[in-house]
Amino acid sequence: WHCYACYALHPLYWQSASQMTKSSFLCILVFVFAHLLVHAYGIAGYSNVNDTSLTLSNSIVLLGVILPIHFPNENGDAKCGKVRGSNLQRAEAIAFAVNKINSDPNLLPAGTKLGFVVRDSCLMVNTALDRTLDFITGSTPVGNASYRVSGIIGETQSTISINMASLLRLFRIPQVSPYSTASGLSDKTLYEYFLRTPPPDNYQSAALVDLVEYFNWNYIITINSGDTYGRDGINQFNKILNSRNRTMRCIATNKEIPFPSYTQSDFDKAAAAFVEPMVINASAVVLFGHYDIAIGLLDALKRQNITRRLFWVGSDSWGKELQDGIYPMLLGNQISVAPTTIPSVEFDRYFESLHVSNHTSNPWFAEYWQDTFNCSLSNVTNDPRKPCDLANQRISSKSGYVQDSFIPLTIDAVMAFAYAIRNLQMNNCNGSGLCS
Repeated sequence: WHCYACYALHPLYWQSASQMTKSSFLCILVFVFAHLLVHAYGIAGYSNVNDTSLTLSNSIVLLGVILPIHFPNENGDAKCGKVRGSNLQRAEAIAFAVNKINSDPNLLPAGTKLGFVVRDSCLMVNTALDRTLDFITGSTPVGNASYRVSGIIGETQSTISINMASLLRLFRIPQVSPYSTASGLSDKTLYEYFLRTPPPDNYQSAALVDLVEYFNWNYIITINSGDTYGRDGINQFNKILNSRNRTMRCIATNKEIPFPSYTQSDFDKAAAAFVEPMVINASAVVLFGHYDIAIGLLDALKRQNITRRLFWVGSDSWGKELQDGIYPMLLGNQISVAPTTIPSVEFDRYFESLHVSNHTSNPWFAEYWQDTFNCSLSNVTNDPRKPCDLANQRISSKSGYVQDSFIPLTIDAVMAFAYAIRNLQMNNCNGSGLCS
């Protein structure tokens, strides 16, 4: 039931308000009903994702946070893969922002504290929806009790955010995403309770066209991930490019790589297109997709010994993460676009002060520490990694720490809820505290 309902919630079923059929609505209800059965009768869920969470309770207003703390499993099953450092930073940014808000006596109404619960989706739609329903139904465990949330922050992928927003609108629960940029999410007839802190992708697509025009690339390759983010982004790019086509500019080839259910064969087929006779003279590649897609394609080019030095133009989901030249043979010239943000110096100080020996509130931090320093915190004898040197190890630029570019947007999302709570109280309550 969960799986059928997830297909009904797929964005292809939600292209416009006129296509929101009764059957789609009924499928959402089936999903909700199935979820309630799972919790009422203890039926096993459809995900092997660990149910641990990062939590700050003892609050009046609770925010639910859904992030892919881990990569999906490389085997394609329902288990999680390795911890994702950028999203662990984002989870800590939530904690940093909430603590900052609660320590400000002039921001929230008197006696009001903000709390949060971070749950891991492992970048799986079904898991993210299950977490969302936990938040909606009040089955979110916080200590020895369960709570309903007043709002949700997440997700990172536009496709997942679309599914969540379609569900949350039925219960009038606001959702703020610091990451999802698909232009379709701006449609308030479908996603009236969805908001975000970054700009939508139509601006990004226009910026990519600006780059193509500026460098006078007349023959280009376009690649996109096969989800809402990549498909909408590259379609918008093509539309803007055609509308400005004062001089003839041609797409040598376009390849769409499935996401998130890709295989090595998908990348090999896309890479093989780079040496086709009609493509050999292309001067640039525009890749509108996710980090996983970029890495998979570049690895496939390396496997096939395709070493043409092209200009690579990256969208915000992957471009900035490869600026250090991880693939110097292939990324001879790389440009990326991303929302303008100013790094938070305060967050840097906060994150660099964390140490695995005393930071126990984050259940994933030890895993992050082991990956960062390539060491082991366990006493397992067959662990090939050296024991962690806790006396000398510290998070810093020397250990590879760089603030994720979406940290300021994550903090903004939490602040948006705080100001909304304050404005709600001022407009509706007599006295200094929150009213019923």
